[in-house]
Amino acid sequence: MTDPLVNVHLTENNQGKLEVLSAKELIKNIPAAVAVVDYTWQLKLVNDRFRQLLHATDNPLLHQPLSLLFPAAFVNTEMIQHAFAGGKTCFELAAVPYTSATGVEQYLNLSFQPVTDQWQLLPDIIIYAYEVTERVGDIQRAAVNEKEIVVLQESEKRFRALVSVSSEIVYQMSADWSQVRRLDGRGFLMDTVEPDGEWMHKYIHPGDVAKVQEAIAHAIKYKMVFELEHRVLGPDGAEGWVFSRAVPILNEEQELVEWFGSASNITGRRLAEQALTGAMKERDARERLYNAVTDSTPDLIYVFNLDYKFIYANTALLNMWGRTESESIGQGLLALGYEPWHAEMHEREIDQVVATRKAIRGEVSFPHATQGRRVYDYIFTPVFDERGEVEAVAGTTRDITDMKEVESRLEQLVLERTRELQRSNTDLQQFAHVASHDLKEPVRKIKTFAGRLEADSSSRLSEEGRKYLDKIHSASNRMFNMIEGVLSYSTLGSAGEPFRVLNTGSIIKNIETDLELVMQEKAAFIQYGQLLPVWGAPVLVLQLFYNLMTNSLKFAKAGVPLEIKIESCACTQEGRDGVEIVLTDNGIGFAQKNAVKIFETFTRLHPKDVYEGTGLGLSLCKKIMERHQGSIIASGEEGVGATFRVFFPAGPL
Repeated sequence: MTDPLVNVHLTENNQGKLEVLSAKELIKNIPAAVAVVDYTWQLKLVNDRFRQLLHATDNPLLHQPLSLLFPAAFVNTEMIQHAFAGGKTCFELAAVPYTSATGVEQYLNLSFQPVTDQWQLLPDIIIYAYEVTERVGDIQRAAVNEKEIVVLQESEKRFRALVSVSSEIVYQMSADWSQVRRLDGRGFLMDTVEPDGEWMHKYIHPGDVAKVQEAIAHAIKYKMVFELEHRVLGPDGAEGWVFSRAVPILNEEQELVEWFGSASNITGRRLAEQALTGAMKERDARERLYNAVTDSTPDLIYVFNLDYKFIYANTALLNMWGRTESESIGQGLLALGYEPWHAEMHEREIDQVVATRKAIRGEVSFPHATQGRRVYDYIFTPVFDERGEVEAVAGTTRDITDMKEVESRLEQLVLERTRELQRSNTDLQQFAHVASHDLKEPVRKIKTFAGRLEADSSSRLSEEGRKYLDKIHSASNRMFNMIEGVLSYSTLGSAGEPFRVLNTGSIIKNIETDLELVMQEKAAFIQYGQLLPVWGAPVLVLQLFYNLMTNSLKFAKAGVPLEIKIESCACTQEGRDGVEIVLTDNGIGFAQKNAVKIFETFTRLHPKDVYEGTGLGLSLCKKIMERHQGSIIASGEEGVGATFRVFFPAGPL
């Protein structure tokens, strides 16, 4: 059964941290004297004010039966329980005698209030205690001196005599309570010095008028002490609470003459009770919500104490064990069916959480009561008390058996698909190599025989015929270059050349030498200084910069000297350190909307009869940078030029 004074509550807004909420702190700080007894009427909680009131600061009091403090003759527990069973939510006992261990004799008013949990059982009862020794003494002295007061035959003297011996609110009522004759409000209520027949509406809260009238009628009928807690209205109309007690004054014929009473201001205590009741209702609501959440989730939720015992387990965990809550709470791992190695592992993990004050995570298998052995992922989290010390360890566990099986099947499927893809790539590369070789042979023959025809002096071709022959030369050259490009593109992914640190400046210098004649034709000039080294495959990096530089030479402006500028810098992209190489030219450029399109395979922005090419050069550059896990981006402006930024991630240190 859940302790209604302790609510264990898990929160997800604090990184999964378990928060222990308790009504004990609230009881501890209430200004009134408060104690809590369980259903056996043994004390399970007392605050300091209760100890001080009973002069028992050196007495532990806890786990002692209430009958040791108050004999059954004064506190009839069966009567109290019967009242609660009948629906009464508060039971009051007035002027209960108490003698402390030091011999101090006192009178106490005791208020009993049941604390119900979500099952509407009665596990605990809260007791509020207030000392009324002085008030009882006042009443006793008034009763003892009754004859003397009657002899005075002056109501005012009788009233003033009572006022002089009491610090409480004191009042004098007519025999039938139709009038209040005198009332000394002590600043809490308005004073009355003349008989007032409207006192009920002047002093009593409208919501309690019927209750007060009923208690008055009962006291008059049986000529017994009037006693009641009720609400009153202060001088400014503010609501307050009093505990009122009045004794009847009888003449020699045992007829009612008048009533003398006193009232204690208990507003502070009632507000504290209301705050406690509200807090308990809020706690109960949170507990019901928490239980609804934890009992509906398939995850296992639990709490260990520092002795490795379970002090909480949700429904899913109880189902996994195949046990009830009463069979499980307070038990250790071995008692709940964990194998010795498994129990030892979790106990050491609990020690680690306590020592490091940090959560830990693990994975383990355990036999489910009905589903067989399952695989679980779990997290242990420290629970801190108000002093910041670890007082418990909370855990959440999730069944990942199905997920593990899916992962296993997925890994197998990926492995099979990878093998199929490797076979397909190998077949494609072989096909591309064979096809390229077979295609180059007829093109080579076309070029050869076209050359022979052009060199044959006996062949007399017209001007138109020579023009056709030139077109054959141009087309065959273009076809040969395209076949070479396709072969290079298809075999790039299989290149197994190892990566190493490359001297970028030397690579650019070698390409500049290879393109010397073309650069002379274009009046081109390449400007570069000390370039940073890059991490890559030598042949592929050479191909990359060769393609970029021939692209600039191809798209140079007619009649304008071509300028190519190459720079480098260290930078970071997407959290990766590396080197960026920037190549800029002053050629014909391109529209920025085509900055992505130019890297697509066989893409051309200009007619092939104006600018030769296969449409594979830049797409090959992109594929090379993908192989290096880097990037290449382009920017340009028509008539101004183009810029290519190439990023090489840094290699291993």
